[in-house]
Amino acid sequence: AVSQSRLIDLSEFSEMFDNDREVIQPLILAFKESLSENANCLNKAISEGGEVEKVRLYSHSIKGSSSGYGAVPLSEAAARLEDACRHGRVSEVKKHFPEVEDLVGKTLQALSDLGY
Repeated sequence: AVSQSRLIDLSEFSEMFDNDREVIQPLILAFKESLSENANCLNKAISEGGEVEKVRLYSHSIKGSSSGYGAVPLSEAAARLEDACRHGRVSEVKKHFPEVEDLVGKTLQALSDLGY
């Protein structure tokens, strides 16, 4: 299993705000919300026959936000999914989507474990 510290490392993000939890907390909650929402939209796009352009957009969104918050494994998985979409590799899209879904869940759990 991927350890919590590997799933998400908030140190760089926190340092930008002088580790001020009052400032950081609402930002992280917003990140969790957008992550859940994007994951739901991604799931829907896949289950509706994989509208590749939609899948690519949601992947791109997850990649960017998770990278900014130090959720590197999720960002990398989303990048692989985005790339598969960009090149129209449907079998790869099907392969990478469960990874992204799994890591979204694990990243949200890791944030909860950290008290967010």
